[in-house]
Amino acid sequence: MCLTFAPTKPGRSLPWTVSPLRLIQRAARFERAHRQRLLVEGQSRPPLRTGRCPRRYVVIIASALVMCQVALTGCRRAADHPLYRGAGHKAPQAGGTFRFYHETNVRTLDPHVAYDELSIAALRLVYEPLLEFGPDGELAPGLAEALPSLSEDGLHYRLKLREDVVFQDGHPLDAEAVRASLYRMLAAKTGSPAAEFFTKVRGLAAYRAGRTDHIAGIIVEDAHTLRFELSEVDVAFPFALGLTFTSPIAPSALARAAAGERVPPLGTGPYRLESWERGVRLTYKANDNYHTPSARPERMVFYENVPRHLAIMRFRNGELDVLFSFSPADATFFRESAAWQPQVHENVDAIIGGIVMNCELPPFDNVHVRRAVAFALNRERWRAARGNSFVVWGQPLPPMFDGSLPPDHPSVQHYDLARARAELAKAGYPDGLPYPIELWLGESAGAQVSGQFAQADLAKIGITLELKPVSFAVFLEETSKRGRVPMFFSTWGQDFPDASSILDPLFHSRGIESDASQNRSFYINEKLSRLLDQAHLTRDAEERNVLYATASKIIAEDAPWAFLYVPLRMTAYQPYVRNTTHHQVWSHAYESVWLDLPRMPWTHMQSARKAN
Repeated sequence: MCLTFAPTKPGRSLPWTVSPLRLIQRAARFERAHRQRLLVEGQSRPPLRTGRCPRRYVVIIASALVMCQVALTGCRRAADHPLYRGAGHKAPQAGGTFRFYHETNVRTLDPHVAYDELSIAALRLVYEPLLEFGPDGELAPGLAEALPSLSEDGLHYRLKLREDVVFQDGHPLDAEAVRASLYRMLAAKTGSPAAEFFTKVRGLAAYRAGRTDHIAGIIVEDAHTLRFELSEVDVAFPFALGLTFTSPIAPSALARAAAGERVPPLGTGPYRLESWERGVRLTYKANDNYHTPSARPERMVFYENVPRHLAIMRFRNGELDVLFSFSPADATFFRESAAWQPQVHENVDAIIGGIVMNCELPPFDNVHVRRAVAFALNRERWRAARGNSFVVWGQPLPPMFDGSLPPDHPSVQHYDLARARAELAKAGYPDGLPYPIELWLGESAGAQVSGQFAQADLAKIGITLELKPVSFAVFLEETSKRGRVPMFFSTWGQDFPDASSILDPLFHSRGIESDASQNRSFYINEKLSRLLDQAHLTRDAEERNVLYATASKIIAEDAPWAFLYVPLRMTAYQPYVRNTTHHQVWSHAYESVWLDLPRMPWTHMQSARKAN
């Protein structure tokens, strides 16, 4: 199979291949001579003789050789430079199609329930939240014209909406439309994970319990003003207004959802969903009625289920505009290639990766077994084998967060095989576990490699792992159900730049549900939950940091996760893709890119440089 492709000069053939034109000419001569024999012999059909091919076979062979030559000339060594460059425009240009991808499939475009990286990347082109996050994570206006004003007692937030926004079906955005969308988001039957971030809104508990049909703390003051009233102080509440959960859905779409239909993707964002061939691609078209006109691609195409090796091939062939998944060898190539290096960006992400253990299922209901796993993982070996694509990190908060512990803190998880064996002995398994453990993971090649690393490391202390790769949709659904999955790989990125966005959903007991649980380790520590609640009430920044550092210590020691790393996100863009930024909160944030079109062959640029 051809895994890389670089076009050769027109008409150029491999020296040892037969010229396709010559082969066809020979076939024609064979046919003419054969017909002449028929006339001489008076036959209507030629006899089939040993060593002779009927015409149809000659033509088939000729065609096959033509295809082989095309394939062989195409499968020569891939170019070590981009195939295309931009046209050289300085000002942003409108038009073109921006093409991006992911290794798995999009689960949903419903902003009220989507809570995974891939779905959020897909829906952010269609929807916009009430507030936004800037590239560095700072809170900024979104559909609101300014940040919310706060009362002196810290309980009332007033939000003024922009007056120039319309939904993609033409309906104007107003406070009533926002309230209706928030009501759906917070209804118990919707099953939105957003409820975790709005628990302090006055009257929410009664609404979710069905005791009332309204939420007392969400008040429409006028056509474009909303007021949120809290039952107690929550300093993290403004961040919740920037989550994609708060993205308003057009009233017409809400009506269809209320009738039992799937929610049509109708928001206020810069693009409309044009088509979705599930599992293959999503195609978006620019929203002509978008409230903030700017030069942007006319279309966006999001390819689903593109494995890493295929993505690299298509990117180097100019068929994808961005690349984010690399093997160690590919990462080295892009870092060291003089032509590609300017197109590569590397940043530490605010994401935690590790192995989650279900604290309600044996043997992980025993803290010593969980600690044994945490100390048995040779993180440095993993890092080296994965091309230094992450920073070893044995605690729940990424390094850029207030409340994260120093890397040499005694509570931070690290590789210590002797201690891992001692912890397993304390749990009553001095000779290892007597039965295998199922480790769930994704279907990507990277997930398989990580699973094999875990197998090798845990085998050294007598824990046998059986790997179970599943699709992303199944993975999300099953790992969030109580009593289903004993152990799985996971990553978690910040929802907003505050420690509560990681610690609350992952480790607060309030995050546990029978289905759609956010606390998927099903870890309960009431002391920790009280600390996390206290942090929401504390308006002094230093005091909050102390609370979160204490929480980090407790979690690292109790080991509901075996924390492994924070990733170095490496991204490569084609030279004609402009205005690319690394977003501290959102992954795959391409809303601001523009294309420097028309694309020009790279060789033209090289020739121009030589001429000068």
